[in-house]
Amino acid sequence: MGSMREGDNVSLAGWRQQLTLISWLAFATGCVVGVAKFGQVLMTSAKGQFETHSEGRAEMFLLTFGISKAIGNLVIGGAADTAGRRPCMTLGWVLGAVFCVASILAPTWDVVVAADLLLGLNQAFCWSVAIFMAIDWSGPTRRAQAVGLVETFGYSAIALASPLVGGVGVDGVRMLHGLLLVICLGCAFMSRFLLRETRVIASKDATVHPAAGTPSTAAGDGMGEGQFGAVVWRSGRRDDYSTVRLVWAHVSCLDGALMACCLVGLALNFASAFAWGAMTRWLSGLDVDNHSAAGLVLLAYSMPKGLLQLPAGAMADRRFCSCGPREFVLLGLAAISASLLCMALLTAVQLEAQLTILLALPLALILGCGTAVAYSPVVACVVCRAEPSWRSAAIGTYRFWRDLGYAVGGLLLGNAVDSAKGVPWVAPLLASMFVVVTIVVFARVYPGQQPVAPSTSTSGVRRSDEMSPAEQSGNPGVLLAHSMPRSEMA
Repeated sequence: MGSMREGDNVSLAGWRQQLTLISWLAFATGCVVGVAKFGQVLMTSAKGQFETHSEGRAEMFLLTFGISKAIGNLVIGGAADTAGRRPCMTLGWVLGAVFCVASILAPTWDVVVAADLLLGLNQAFCWSVAIFMAIDWSGPTRRAQAVGLVETFGYSAIALASPLVGGVGVDGVRMLHGLLLVICLGCAFMSRFLLRETRVIASKDATVHPAAGTPSTAAGDGMGEGQFGAVVWRSGRRDDYSTVRLVWAHVSCLDGALMACCLVGLALNFASAFAWGAMTRWLSGLDVDNHSAAGLVLLAYSMPKGLLQLPAGAMADRRFCSCGPREFVLLGLAAISASLLCMALLTAVQLEAQLTILLALPLALILGCGTAVAYSPVVACVVCRAEPSWRSAAIGTYRFWRDLGYAVGGLLLGNAVDSAKGVPWVAPLLASMFVVVTIVVFARVYPGQQPVAPSTSTSGVRRSDEMSPAEQSGNPGVLLAHSMPRSEMA
């Protein structure tokens, strides 16, 4: 994965042990969501515990899961910079344990849907923190590779969960949730007592490896504690906000390239919502006893999505064939759009069940490969434009919009199928069109050359009267961040 970080007070063996532990926690995180999501699909399918013919109602679990995970990612980005990575990881596993108990005892589908709020928080906290810690340990030249390591273990676990749940069927779903409860409790113990805090490494990155065009930061081990930022207007007025709020605004509304990255993330999980919702229910509905076949198609989608993220991230870092993260993102999106369009054609022709599943397998494989090629590099695109001092908050904001794709996809695709009176080809066609729009926007907005991170000083605030006329010209306001407590601001 790389060499030990220079200056970090940890042995090479300890560094490797930490990355191994992070990888295992990512694998366990994938196990939890893989079993839970496919199990909930079977609950609403034919002969399921909460059988329903409404696609919109069946995909409500994606709505609550997606919204909860999106908000959780937004919160965890700032919390990991302020409270630390390890406490956030431990809290995530505790929430996962509570979700398992609620799922086991749930008497109605509405209770299961509500419990997915806890599942979303579990996934946001544990998965995001694993990415933060892997990036911290791996250094500034291996960002996509670090993300790929976590995503590979996580999505490989999701892939393996699909045939497992399909094999036990709806009758064994609650038993599997009992197993998940044991996993969550064990991971909470490991996070609390075996995991090392890495927030100090990000603090050193801000000093040793500042973002391009950005002054070095003087932040120490307490980086993130009491951070505030200011919007300084030409008149001299300054409005103070928390850095987390400013980063959210910067990533979501101000920086066009970062906004394009957020749109890519939204499109990626919009397509994933189709795979876990409309596609799986459609395949399960071909034959009442065909849950294992649906699980096999999900395996074909999820396995390459996991296994290819690490090599895709590594090749993007090394600019394989002169292709950096931006080019890998575009390539992945193109594969996703093509596979969704072919899936729409397959659902429209209405072939016999065996042939349909046989043809769905390679299409699901392409969908998973395209997602893997884009998933890690787009995070690297975000990190390239963020300072280490607010890197976690930037990634958290991106992941907020990405995981909102589950909710948006579940809501729009489910209602689109219901509005079309159950016609299945509407969902993949709508998803394909959305991805095509995303390709056009990202290709036009995200710069082709190596991006330059926003110029953000953490050593103080420059007032408008300290700027040259050229700096003030055409700038109605200047966004700055610094580490001084609010009480010490002039």
